[in-house]
Amino acid sequence: MHVAVFPGSFDPVTKGHEDIARKALHWCDKLIIAVGINTTKKPMFPAHVRVQMWRAALPDHSHIHFVAYNGLTVDLCRSMRASYIIRGVRDGMDLSYELSIAHMNAEMDPAIQTIFLPPSPALAHIRAVVVREIWSHRGDVRPFVSDAVFGIMQQYSSLY
Repeated sequence: MHVAVFPGSFDPVTKGHEDIARKALHWCDKLIIAVGINTTKKPMFPAHVRVQMWRAALPDHSHIHFVAYNGLTVDLCRSMRASYIIRGVRDGMDLSYELSIAHMNAEMDPAIQTIFLPPSPALAHIRAVVVREIWSHRGDVRPFVSDAVFGIMQQYSSLY
């Protein structure tokens, strides 16, 4: 069985993230979407809400599992018996950054391989950091997030 982990902060889950997850399903039998808890960042939405966004965005996929985690992604992969890490890359800057992380992960555990997937061209411009900025200024983020995610963002926006 090919098990892959798709890690990220996903704050919030964008249409680009969803696109990568759907593409990853063609490469693996089980996809674990791992919402990272980074203690050095202050997310707009808590981890359990970001997991809820994912569950709402991809409700009909029995091969996808959702977890929140902290620590090293390679440790999560080992605990989940995953051999692959899925990373989305939009452009050369993303690729340069992601390659350095992939090399370090490979050094920590050579059995875990990173697979880079580009988003669909129509979604390649979407960045969660920009979606957060738009949202914080009460702008319309609906072109960048699914209806399900937008509903959850509205539900939790009064917390922030």
